[in-house]
Amino acid sequence: MIEDFFFSNPYLFVFWECLGALLGVTFFALALGDSWKISLSAGVMAFFGWGIYTSTWQKIGIVPAAFLSSAFIAWCAQEGSRILKGPVTLFLIPALASLVPGMQLFQMVVGFITGDSGLANTKMMETLSLALSIALGVIMVEALYIMKKGIVDRIQKRNASRF
Repeated sequence: MIEDFFFSNPYLFVFWECLGALLGVTFFALALGDSWKISLSAGVMAFFGWGIYTSTWQKIGIVPAAFLSSAFIAWCAQEGSRILKGPVTLFLIPALASLVPGMQLFQMVVGFITGDSGLANTKMMETLSLALSIALGVIMVEALYIMKKGIVDRIQKRNASRF
C-alpha cells in the first residue's frame, strides 16, 4: 500500500528520480576528488536540472528539454563557481552527468549488434541530438557570461574615465 503511494504518484516519482540524481552526482563528484561543498552543490544542480528535464520532456520533447536543463545547470555552475570560488568545470562536469544519453547509446549499440539498422540509426540520431542540445545549452550560457563580462567591463571603464 505504501509503495503505491510513493511510486504511483507522478510528483513523488519525479522527486525520487531527482533525489537519485542528487545522490549519484554528489558521490560521482566526490569520486572525482571534489570537496564536499562543491560535490553537494553539483548534486543540487543535478537535482533541479533533472527536475526540469523530467517535467518538460513529455511536453516539449527530449531534445529541447535537455537543452533547457543543460542551460540551467550551466548557469548554476557559473554562479556556483563565483560564489564558492572554484572552477566552473568542477560544478559543470558532474552535474551534467545526469543528462548523458546513456540509454539511447546502449540501445544504439544493441541495434548495431543485433543487426537492427532501423533501431540503431534512430537511436544514433537521438543520441547525437541529445548530446548536441546539451553542448549548445552549455555554450549558450558561457557565451552570455562572456558577453556580460565584456559589457560590464566597458561600463566600468567608461565610468572610471569620467571621474
